[in-house]
Formats: sequence, structure tokens, C-alpha cells
Amino acid sequence: ITERKAAIEKTYYNADTGDFAEDIQGANSFAEDIGIGGEKTFDNIVRKYQKRGMYDTGIFGTDILTRILFERTQGQLAFDLLAGEKKVSFHTMMAAGATTLWEYWSGKKSHSHPMFGAVTRYLYYYLLGIRQTADSTEFAHIVVEPVIPDGLDFATGHITTRFGIISVAWQKQTDTVLFTIEIPPVVQAKFTYNGKELVLNAGINSFSADLRTDVGGKGSI
Repeated sequence: ITERKAAIEKTYYNADTGDFAEDIQGANSFAEDIGIGGEKTFDNIVRKYQKRGMYDTGIFGTDILTRILFERTQGQLAFDLLAGEKKVSFHTMMAAGATTLWEYWSGKKSHSHPMFGAVTRYLYYYLLGIRQTADSTEFAHIVVEPVIPDGLDFATGHITTRFGIISVAWQKQTDTVLFTIEIPPVVQAKFTYNGKELVLNAGINSFSADLRTDVGGKGSI
């Protein structure tokens, strides 16, 4: 694997720009995802998509780009791409009356296709924040760590596990976010937000968190 990574860097990496293959269709994201590139390459990704404001990626690149942005504290940018209304966007499909995903961003060929659908997992993993810990299987051990982006006032959803339903709902208020999180018995869970942690109990947990700082306030646990 090390030799293959070195071969990719030798063939496709431009040390002057920090880009792989001129970052065509998200090439930098592929490189970052396998652990090559570096800070300069990731900075290029962020700058490019902040300026571009829409995807230029295909079936695999769309998934990888969105995930690494969420993973590396660029959740706002990831959300902006998911919710963007420029030409290359999911909004373009919706505005054309689509109720299923298209095969191509442009709308040619199939209008009922799983292309680009992999990013839907990140609505659960990051906007709701439901993720397994590294040592967990079957969602027996989870952390709820939602991204609360500008441009989204509330989110609600759940996943079904063999232990039961794990649900998260959050709603922005003026200076706070109200959370309602349901945890099944047996599942060990903690809530993380702005560097603070709370242990979540089995059943319904309702509390508020400051949009900028701490967990607490009325109905806190």
C-alpha cells in the first residue's frame, strides 16, 4: 500500500500547487481520503468549494468530498454543497420536479438512479450526529455530535437498530438549540457539542445547548 501511495504521489501530485491531477472531479479529496497530500491539499479543497459553491464530482467523489469536509470540521461547507441551489446541485433536480435522484447532474439519461445517493448517510451521521464509536458494532456504543449549520433551523430523524430506535431532533431558538434525543435500553451513548459532553440515559433526553458555548439551560440533563 505504501508503494502504491508513493506511486500516486509521484505520478499525479503537483508540489507547487498542492493538487492531485489538477483536482479534476474531486481528485484532491480522493488523495486526502487515503492519507496522501496534506494541509496544503486540504486547504485547496476548502478554498475551491467555498468559491465554487457547487459540486463538480461524480458518484464516488461526491461522497468522499462531503464526508471529509464533515470529518475535518468543515461541516458548514459540506452543508452548503448539499443544500446549494447552483446548477450542479440536488436542488436543480428538485426544482425540475424530480422525486428520485438522477444519473447525471445535467438530467440526461436515467431520472431514477442511486447516483450521488451515498451522501444521504451524512444527514444521519452529521446533521443528526448519530455515529458509532470506533469499538462499536450494531450501534451499541454511540456518540451524538450534531453539526448545527447556518441555513438550517431544525432537523429530526432516526435510525433503527436491533436494540430499538435512536432518534434525534433539534430546533434552533434565539441563542440556544433545543435537543430531544431518544436512546434505547442497552445502548451506551454520550452527547458532544462545542467541546462539552453529556452522558445520555435510556429513554428520552431533553435539554438545551448554547449555540456558541455550553450545554445546559432549561430542561438540561
